[in-house]
Amino acid sequence: MPFYIIVDRLSSSGQPRLLACRAGEQGYVGLRPATEGWLELEPIGLWLAFEEGRLAARNAQGRCLRDYQEVMREMQVGDMRAREALTQMQGDAQARQQAEALAQTEAKACQEAEARAQAAEERIRTVRS
Repeated sequence: MPFYIIVDRLSSSGQPRLLACRAGEQGYVGLRPATEGWLELEPIGLWLAFEEGRLAARNAQGRCLRDYQEVMREMQVGDMRAREALTQMQGDAQARQQAEALAQTEAKACQEAEARAQAAEERIRTVRS
């Protein structure tokens, strides 16, 4: 294995630490964190360090990568919003169906009223003739 990283949360100092080794010509060579405690994982373009007691990763541009818990929280929020949108859409669909049913009922009532009016006009013509 050309590169090893160990996350030691049980170090003797009580502080978590990163241990890294890279394969060299005569065995493994220990790597030390760069400035501000960041350890460069050159083969994959990442930097690791502990921030507020949690392991953090940054890409080569310095952007912090999200951890599993953050991704899961975002997914839960997304799922909740999707459920709310679905409930809203279902409510809108139900309201639309009710409006369509009411429109059909009113159209039928108009047709029936028009038919009665025509029948009444026909009776009046019959009576006059």
